[in-house]
Amino acid sequence: MYIIMEGIKEEAMPKIDLVDNSQKMSRREFLEKTTLGLTAVGVALAFGGCSPKDTLGAESEKDNLKKNIEELNKQYIKLNKEPFSYERYVKEYPEFEQYIPFIDTVSDYAAKSDGINTDAMKTIISSIIAANINYPEEKDSNKDPNYKRTGPMQFYPINSQKALKERLNDNTKYTQDKLEDPFFNIIVGKECILYTLQKIKNDGKNNNIFALTLAGYYDYTNKLTDIVKNNLDINNFSNLKQDYELYKKTLNILERKENKNKESKEILNKAIQYWPDTNIKLFKDVFINEADKYYNDEYNINPKLSKAELTAIFVSVAMTESNGGIFKESPSSGAVGWYQLVPQWEHLENYNNVHNTNYTYDDIYNDDKISIEVGIWTLMRYRNSMNILESLKFFKGGHTFGQNLDDGIWWNRVSYCTQKLLGEDTLNMEYLDYFYNGIPVDKDYFLKNPEHIGNVLISESN
Repeated sequence: MYIIMEGIKEEAMPKIDLVDNSQKMSRREFLEKTTLGLTAVGVALAFGGCSPKDTLGAESEKDNLKKNIEELNKQYIKLNKEPFSYERYVKEYPEFEQYIPFIDTVSDYAAKSDGINTDAMKTIISSIIAANINYPEEKDSNKDPNYKRTGPMQFYPINSQKALKERLNDNTKYTQDKLEDPFFNIIVGKECILYTLQKIKNDGKNNNIFALTLAGYYDYTNKLTDIVKNNLDINNFSNLKQDYELYKKTLNILERKENKNKESKEILNKAIQYWPDTNIKLFKDVFINEADKYYNDEYNINPKLSKAELTAIFVSVAMTESNGGIFKESPSSGAVGWYQLVPQWEHLENYNNVHNTNYTYDDIYNDDKISIEVGIWTLMRYRNSMNILESLKFFKGGHTFGQNLDDGIWWNRVSYCTQKLLGEDTLNMEYLDYFYNGIPVDKDYFLKNPEHIGNVLISESN
C-alpha cells in the first residue's frame, strides 16, 4: 500500500522527496510529513490516499460506486450551467477561504482515483464545510468521541473508520487531534463521501444523488438515507431531526438555495413589474399567506421549497392559466377561476369535502381570494406523494400529461415565468418539446418566438 503522488502542483510544494522509485513511504510517515508539517505553512499537498483496495467487498459494491458516481457527474452537469467558483462560499462564509487549497487538492485526487467530477467533489466538500462553519456540534465530554462530529467536515469518526477500512484498508485509530487537522479532516471527509456513494442504493422516490449522498454522510446508521430516499416525514423520526437539519442546510447551500429564501413580497413585486396589467397586485396578501401556508406544511420536504419558489410557482401557473386573474372563464372547456378549474374533475367538490366548506363555482369566478386558495390547493393537493414537478404535470394533465397537445407549451410558459421571477431555473423545470397550432416544435425554439411565449412574455420595458 503506497501513496499516489502524481499530479502534485510543483510550485506549491517544498523540495521534499516524498516518493521516488527507490523509496516507499507508509501512510503514517506521509501523514506526519504533510498534515502536521506542510499544512502548517499553508501548502496544498495532495493526498491521494492509499490505493483503493483491490476488493472493495462484493463486486456489486464496486459497480454501485461506479454507477452512483456516473449519476452524480451527470446530475452535476445538468444542474450547474456555469463553471464552479468558490466566490459564493467565501462571500457568505469569510472563514471558508482557508480551506480552498486543501479542497482543490483533495478533489483533484478524487477525480483521478475514482472518476468523480472534480467540480462536483469541490461542491460537495465546500457545501459541507460552509454548512458547519457556524454550526459545529456542541462538545459533550461524556459522549463517546467516535460519535462526536469533528473538524471542518464534521463527520462522525465511527463512520470515517469504516470508510478508511473498506476503501483504503486502513485500520488506524486516528487521534482526535489528527482528525481535527484541517487538511487531514478534508482528506478523510472525501473518503467518507466516496464510501457513502459506494453504499447507497439510488432506488427510491427521491433520485437526487446529492441529497442521498449528504444524508448518508451525516448519519452513520443509514436511516436518514432511507427517509430522504422515500420522502418520509422527518417529524416521525425525532432522533434524527438534528442530522436532518444539518443535511438540509448543506443541501440548500449545495443547490444554491441558501440565499433563495427571499420574501414572497419580493417575488410578487417582480410579478407586478413584469405583468402590470394583471390582478396580481390586488391580491399580494393572498399569495403571501398561501406561500406561508405551504412552506410550513409537513409535506414541503420533496424537496423543501422556499417561500420565494412557492410564490413563483403559484403566480406562474395563475399567469399561464388566466393571465393573472384577468380571464377567469373558458367557454370551450367550462374552466373557471384564476387556475381554470374544470367542473368535470370535481376539484372544488373535493376541496369542500376536505375543508368542510360550501363554495360554489360562482365563488370561484366572483371571489378572487377563494379562487386563488382553491386553485393552489388543487395544484398542491398531492405533494405528499409527488414532488413539485410531478405535481405541476398532474395539475395540468393528470396521468395523461404529455398526451395533450397543449401540455408542452403550458409547461414552457410556467417554466419561463418561474425562471424570470427567481432569476434562474432553481426548480429544474427546463423546457419541453411542444406543439403549436398542432405542429411539433423543438424546445430550443420556444424562447426564440414571442408568439409562443404568449401572454406571459415580459417586455423589455418591464
